[in-house]
Amino acid sequence: MSYISLVWLIIALMMTGFMVLVLPGLALLALFDRPERRRSWFEQLSLAIGISLAWLPVWLLWTDMLGWHLGAMNVWLPALLSVVVLVWHGRHQRRPNSSPLPLDSYDIALGALFLLIVVVRLAIVAPLEAPMWGDAYHHTMIAQLIIDNGGLFRSWEPYAPYQTFTVQFGFPAMVAGFPWVTGISTVEAVLVTGQLLNAAAALVLYPLAVRLADGRRVAGLVAVLVAGLLTVVPSFYVNWGRYAQLAGQVILPIAMVLTWEMFAAPRPPWRSAGLLGLVVAGMTLSYYRMGFFYAAFIVVLVLCWVLPHWRTKRSTWLQALPPLILAALVAAGLLLPWVFRVTNSLLADMVSVASTTGVPTSFVWHDYQNWQEVTTYIAPLLLWMSGLAVAWALVRRAWMIVGLVLWIGLLVLYFAGTLVGLPGAVMLQSFSVMIAIYMPVALLCGWLAAEMIAFLPTPRLKAVLPLIAVVLLAAWGALQQRHIVDPFYAIVTQPDMKAMDWIKRNTKPTDLFLVQGFTIFQGTSAVGADAGWWIPLLTGRQNTMPPQYPMLSERPDPPDYTQRVVDLVLLMEARPLDDAEVIDQLCAWGVTYAYYGQRQGQAGFGAEPLFRLDDLHASPYFTLMHTQDEVAIFAFDQAVCSSREGRSVRRPAL
Repeated sequence: MSYISLVWLIIALMMTGFMVLVLPGLALLALFDRPERRRSWFEQLSLAIGISLAWLPVWLLWTDMLGWHLGAMNVWLPALLSVVVLVWHGRHQRRPNSSPLPLDSYDIALGALFLLIVVVRLAIVAPLEAPMWGDAYHHTMIAQLIIDNGGLFRSWEPYAPYQTFTVQFGFPAMVAGFPWVTGISTVEAVLVTGQLLNAAAALVLYPLAVRLADGRRVAGLVAVLVAGLLTVVPSFYVNWGRYAQLAGQVILPIAMVLTWEMFAAPRPPWRSAGLLGLVVAGMTLSYYRMGFFYAAFIVVLVLCWVLPHWRTKRSTWLQALPPLILAALVAAGLLLPWVFRVTNSLLADMVSVASTTGVPTSFVWHDYQNWQEVTTYIAPLLLWMSGLAVAWALVRRAWMIVGLVLWIGLLVLYFAGTLVGLPGAVMLQSFSVMIAIYMPVALLCGWLAAEMIAFLPTPRLKAVLPLIAVVLLAAWGALQQRHIVDPFYAIVTQPDMKAMDWIKRNTKPTDLFLVQGFTIFQGTSAVGADAGWWIPLLTGRQNTMPPQYPMLSERPDPPDYTQRVVDLVLLMEARPLDDAEVIDQLCAWGVTYAYYGQRQGQAGFGAEPLFRLDDLHASPYFTLMHTQDEVAIFAFDQAVCSSREGRSVRRPAL
């Protein structure tokens, strides 16, 4: 790629990022924000990002309900409408003191800090060939299907034989905007969008941190620094491909701020009700667990803010209840079509079973053991500082600061409800909560920094010393973040990508590849274990290992397809490659090739190859067709199948 082409691509990506991640949120904020509210530039930007991310899945859901599959217009039309709204608002709604607060040294520092976080996030994924780990494969496939269908879909074909779609889709919806506008591949778009959201996950803490610190913006600056460069998570999410949780956690702090503001509004905040309802709906579509996080925060808000202000602000929060009820109704109404779709799905069946039968005590106790690893993701020093912040908050009676610990405690405690079948409790495993505590840790550190600055002796020191500390810590953190990507989590490598090109040039669309995998969940499901898993998405050919998401939550066609996948993996885990029963099954499936990836069937904790390279070379049924580095592709001799009988497995047509 020439330098000119690279410059144009960067400009196109920046414009698309603004259109998708910022512009709709700015327009909605202009329409529905409280008239008397005057916000800083970065408070507006933070809110706009969270609102935009919530907006797109709701938009796609309702356009799908109307039968509209608009393709690239899903980006262009909202962007054009947003421009019209912002121009109209700027001309006709200008009020005294309605412009954003003027920029100062803290805003400049925050802008530079956020830019550094974005650059670091993007730089660390530059060497990657594809998104990492298993979740990323599913998100990439969902994004590709949204692109292929111009919007939401029901069938996973031609990539996998499943005929329902009920999983969370906020992140893939955001990803789809980049190929629609710029023409980059979906694989590249997942990497770019994931890292932009990873940076945004730090920035969106800014408004909440400032509010917790009674308007002191240094708290927001420090919170962004901690979450963006000083903690392992959320930056480490890139290794797991845990983009759905990341998307939900970009929206969550915005929902928290808007809810708190409604409680504290001097007049009934009717205008904000619709906006809050939209944000909660989009947050839920992006990551189902976020509903529990949000509900726990509302409990904390009532206990730690409403009750302590019962006498002085009773009329204020009482008048906020009707708008809050309206916001809940808006969220429920926006989600209603999706609720109907999910109600009769396998996903609903799984949650229902867990909620009615409960789980053994040993399961809960084993899950809680994960908290011993908390220092893997949050440095002990930051945890100690958070503890100090809570202790000082008790002295100061800053109950909302104490409430941040209560917030996480409620989520941890609710998981124990799986013992008695509490609805949805099984979704709150310790790991999903533990890797989200960068949020309260960053907020606590930000508040503590604001409190400590108050003890500095002169105004000059109070203004200069925090900025110097932020610059030094940001530089140190950026250097540490360079090594956040762990090659262990990479499934697709450069030799694999060259093999994918060979497959596209030398095989037929009807070919089927035997690929590596291993069983999970006590042998009830299975996942891929090297780049062969990605073959349908990268080459348009089929393989023997569908994505995990549809295997767990969608209805296959034929109905026994998922079970056949698991049975094949279980058989190959127990029998050698040349075993007669294994060959019978390969014939029944219609296998034509075997793919041995660079990760050699070991891309997974405890994964053991279903077949080894020596097994393929030694087998009379396989012939080497392509090799590079550790990657090898073998043709399966189907002549051996002519003398065997077997029931074929129906595969989707391309």
